[in-house]
Amino acid sequence: MENGRHGVKFSVMVTGFTWETQNKASDRVAAQKVWSDGKKMLSDPNLHVVLLDEPTYMINYDYIDLEEVLTTINNRPQEISVIITGRGAHQKLKEIANTVSEVHPLSMPLRLVSSPEKVLLNLKLKALHIVYII
Repeated sequence: MENGRHGVKFSVMVTGFTWETQNKASDRVAAQKVWSDGKKMLSDPNLHVVLLDEPTYMINYDYIDLEEVLTTINNRPQEISVIITGRGAHQKLKEIANTVSEVHPLSMPLRLVSSPEKVLLNLKLKALHIVYII
């Protein structure tokens, strides 16, 4: 876990996860590590907001355990609001949510890219996106 600007803590899954992973074991280890940091944040009574960015994929690929995620969220200090992003959220996650939204892109720069190589390059540039932030 790192401290970023303005005291914002974050943890990054640096493997650049894709659906067509080259090393599932390595991705699982990376997901477990970043989820461990997320659990610490979800138990910290000094925090007010925890954003879990796209853990839905890690849950759907069985890289992190759904029941553990649900238990951790349900047992967090009540002062902590949790925001979860990502497509394909498990129904059980939706059931414990106060609000579920579906967002449709009106524009997406990657659609303008003409070759798969450029798409991969753009995705690699985004590999360091923040997975958990508060």
